[in-house]
Amino acid sequence: MKFKYSKGTGLSADDELISEFYPVVTGIRECIHLDTGLTNTLFLVKIIKIDGTETEEKEILDLKDIRYFDLWHVEDALLSVKQKQYLYCKLQQDVMRLKVKRVVVIGQGLYYYKDIYIYQFGGRIQTDRKMPDNVSIECNLQLPLLKNNFEIKPELIKEYINFLPGVSEVLFYGALFAVIKPVLCKLGFNPNFIISLIGPSGHLKTSMVRKYALWLADSGVQEISFSDPMQSEKIISMIDNIPGQNFLIDDLHELKSSYAVGKQRDKLDRLVHHGDHDSNFANIFITGESAKKMGIFSCKDRMLIITVDRMESEKMAEMKKKIGQLSSEYMAEVAENFWTKIMENYDDVQKFIGEYMEKNQRQEGIDYGTRTFQHMKYITLTEELFRKYMCCGASEYSGKEKLEKALERNYIIQQKELKSEGGNKADWEYVMDVYQMLGKENQYLKMVTNMMEYEPNYDNYFMKRDRIYVTGTALLRGMRRYYQHDVDGRKILAILHNIGVLDEDATSARTKKLKNVRHYVLIRSMIEEYLSYYRKN
Repeated sequence: MKFKYSKGTGLSADDELISEFYPVVTGIRECIHLDTGLTNTLFLVKIIKIDGTETEEKEILDLKDIRYFDLWHVEDALLSVKQKQYLYCKLQQDVMRLKVKRVVVIGQGLYYYKDIYIYQFGGRIQTDRKMPDNVSIECNLQLPLLKNNFEIKPELIKEYINFLPGVSEVLFYGALFAVIKPVLCKLGFNPNFIISLIGPSGHLKTSMVRKYALWLADSGVQEISFSDPMQSEKIISMIDNIPGQNFLIDDLHELKSSYAVGKQRDKLDRLVHHGDHDSNFANIFITGESAKKMGIFSCKDRMLIITVDRMESEKMAEMKKKIGQLSSEYMAEVAENFWTKIMENYDDVQKFIGEYMEKNQRQEGIDYGTRTFQHMKYITLTEELFRKYMCCGASEYSGKEKLEKALERNYIIQQKELKSEGGNKADWEYVMDVYQMLGKENQYLKMVTNMMEYEPNYDNYFMKRDRIYVTGTALLRGMRRYYQHDVDGRKILAILHNIGVLDEDATSARTKKLKNVRHYVLIRSMIEEYLSYYRKN
């Protein structure tokens, strides 16, 4: 079928007038949305009107169902079914003559496409290698960095590191940790912790986090107060939108109303445990006046707490003057340069991280009864990468020794706080940990649902309807992976038995046999009922 357009007449097919306008497909875009995993094809269509004028292009998902009047204000109400079919046929002919352009659509953070890593950081995109010529990259969420045009000098970096000894060293690298967190997540690590700045009111906690960690021009997308009425789900959505950046939740403070206390506690609990499900989101900072207000043991154990000591008034006046000389724009520049170096050396960075994590699994003299050392490990990794790629390996510029001293100081304070509460960790918290560990299906232990395929070992469990069958060895192995330290297995099993969530036989073993092997049998519905009660209370 031959189509012909004539100015003043319109579109005809084999000399039969079809319409007074002439639709044209000008391009085809296959959009691969890496953030959602969805792919769709969009057709770029324009209209040539009867007077010869051309409209702007519109993206069309379905060529068969185009509302010409709604999109371009050309009359289509009197088009017959046959005429619409002719138009569809004409558009199909256009499509056959065009090449498909592939577009990779990303949000903030790090993505992977056909052996290529793509990282959007504050509106800039960088890949670890060249993209194919027929593939372009677009952002569905552009959040530019603060305007900056600074030269990165070691002397200026040292001003940030040395601002408040014992605090600013950890804060500096805690902020830059946001840059490498997406890389760690891609490599299969789970940096599940938030950074808490604790100290008396008026001691520059919020000001310091803003100066060091908030790099986006629109600060509203990366800061909120605990007093804000926004629902936890909305806050989590904001955090999920900006991996590679930092997010501040400011001013956790004492409240008088029991209702308000409960709301604040629930919000904190949701945020802290969000990483149990997915770690690839913004690096979270929290400020507050006291570690006592930072929730129960399981919350505090998922934090790296930086303590700001009380200062005399003269010292405070000096620090307020000094912080005014620090620039958020400069820290944004430092972060952007660090990100660029990471992407330019991505293969080496991956290798370096793997070797580092293997080398630093365990150290003498470290209390592995808590997670604090695991959190610190990620901060020291950040310093090592920063020193390697931003300081030419020079520790005097990166402040390596000062960071180690500051981490040790804060480690001692946090361990004291955790040990004071460790014995008070509630039974329901252990039950929650077991439930969350098994709920991650294949992260800590492999879940098997087919009885024929299930062979009991130390690395799997069997799921059948409301029952979870897991050997004692596998359960303890999974919990060690979950906690990242040794666990008191007898205590955990005793709790599960005492609250009545185990399906047991008549023996004293608290187990049942499956495939001639003893298993602990957890009843999911009863665990959920138990946890629901304690969440409410």
